[in-house]
Amino acid sequence: MIEITASNPGCTYKNDTVKLSVYGSGEAITLAANPTEEPSVQNISWPGEYDFANTAVAGIHAVTEDVVLYVIRANSVACCFLPDPVIDLTNDVLEQLGNVNVLVLPATSGKLVQKLVDEIDPQIVLVLGGTNSEFNAETRKTLGIEGVESVESFTIKNLPMDGRTVAFLQA
Repeated sequence: MIEITASNPGCTYKNDTVKLSVYGSGEAITLAANPTEEPSVQNISWPGEYDFANTAVAGIHAVTEDVVLYVIRANSVACCFLPDPVIDLTNDVLEQLGNVNVLVLPATSGKLVQKLVDEIDPQIVLVLGGTNSEFNAETRKTLGIEGVESVESFTIKNLPMDGRTVAFLQA
């Protein structure tokens, strides 16, 4: 079981063995968007591969911007986390992502959201709502979830067999 919870900023990823703060801060190990000069055991901010209690974390450098995005693999589920602001991904970065089951990204331009969802092709899309109400509304419209209520967290027990599940997370 995997649980992803909205926080401000970022979100928290939690499975049976590890808790990670993605693009936020807190008591958990933090995965930061921007590389820092002095990384620590509790603050991961550089591209590379990390392992925490049977949970594999790959930090991937987005060459066009100086940011790191992450793919967390555990329990046969790959979750990709994109930083805010969301950027267009190069073919090289898309290849490095590999097969992604869950895409977690902040609300942004509807065109960019659609392009990323089409390119990555996840079974589950989780949108992190932000303070920009225009981006929130545009993202909801693009993904066809205009009338769907926001939730604070989303639990993944099984991946959908058909179609795509979309949820809007708001802290």
